[in-house]
Amino acid sequence: MSLAASRAAIPVLEKDGWLFWLDDPNENYRLWFLRPSPSARTHHLQVIEHDHPNLRALIAFRDALRQDPPLRKAYSSLKEDLARKHQSDRNAYSNAKTEFVQSVLEAAGVGLSSRTPV
Repeated sequence: MSLAASRAAIPVLEKDGWLFWLDDPNENYRLWFLRPSPSARTHHLQVIEHDHPNLRALIAFRDALRQDPPLRKAYSSLKEDLARKHQSDRNAYSNAKTEFVQSVLEAAGVGLSSRTPV
């Protein structure tokens, strides 16, 4: 299914309480949803075409964390530190993780994610 065709899922997911991010800078490859609210989001849902390179990068990053407990601990520590440092700036928090994520993807032999900083 194409990304355009999957837009039909937006109203279905919204009925279930997911908020669709209309201004996603990465809308060229995903539909991005969050809950419970933009200011206090705890859950993310991304709809991405099954063969898109960014999907492969997301899965490679997930798998690397699952397979390597010290790496998982390092990422957890980084996220805790950045959450303290960027308490009121979610974008700065997200962008500050980029170097770590890129290094994990490079080590996994996967092309870098094209996440657009916001």
